[in-house]
Amino acid sequence: MSEKYFSTAEVAEMLGISRIAVFKKIQSGKLAAMKVGRGYVIDKKDFLDLHKEMLAKERRKASSTG
Repeated sequence: MSEKYFSTAEVAEMLGISRIAVFKKIQSGKLAAMKVGRGYVIDKKDFLDLHKEMLAKERRKASSTG
């Protein structure tokens, strides 16, 4: 993959989720992606935005339960 983009498989691996979960995030608009051929690519900036959001949710959840 290019230096500027991640594949859906790379995003899934980095987030520890399935490729299907990545596709659901794309379809729901939570993750911006560009269609390339039959697949999608995710701009690194968009991935970082999603990752920050997911970390913030985990921190809020952890602080509210503990």
